[in-house]
Amino acid sequence: MVANANAILYYYTCTEKEIKSEERMLITLHVQAQRKYFFDIQVDDEITVSELESNRLTNGRLVEAGGGRGSSGSIDITIVHMDIPLANNKRRTLKECGIKDQDHIYLHEGSFDINSNQDLIPIFIKDYRDATVVFPMDVNILITGRALSKLVANKMNIDTTTSTVQLFFGSKLLDEHRTLQNSSISTQTTLTVIIRPKV
Repeated sequence: MVANANAILYYYTCTEKEIKSEERMLITLHVQAQRKYFFDIQVDDEITVSELESNRLTNGRLVEAGGGRGSSGSIDITIVHMDIPLANNKRRTLKECGIKDQDHIYLHEGSFDINSNQDLIPIFIKDYRDATVVFPMDVNILITGRALSKLVANKMNIDTTTSTVQLFFGSKLLDEHRTLQNSSISTQTTLTVIIRPKV
């Protein structure tokens, strides 16, 4: 009876390990860093945020690109996903943080504060429907095009459930995943907003 119980326990233990192994998967992440440095990496979605920060595929690439080294020869970075810094989630896995295959992440050298006035720049938003309508905004240069579109929609009282907001820098559509800094947006840049109904 004991032997059978041990066999059953061994079976369930092995099965549980197999299930956990099957749940782990390699995901591809699109990475951007400061100084317009972009690359893709493949990582296990069960590694922690802290492990990703120190991973040779991330930190090592930044060092090679000439980033500022710390005393250990690595770079102190903060991972940002969907405009949210993961500094308080270092022990959580990528999967637990909602990071999925083909997601975009931003590697910020040093601490990251989206509300810091230090990174604020004044820009102008022009309404495509009426070129005389131009309004100023102070925005953080480290937010993404996606986050800026949301801010503009709120400023213009646009219902994003029925309309899409697109921002253009000159004739080029602003990349929703890139930071404004990596999109060459600088002080007093004028962006054009185009509002289209969702289909």
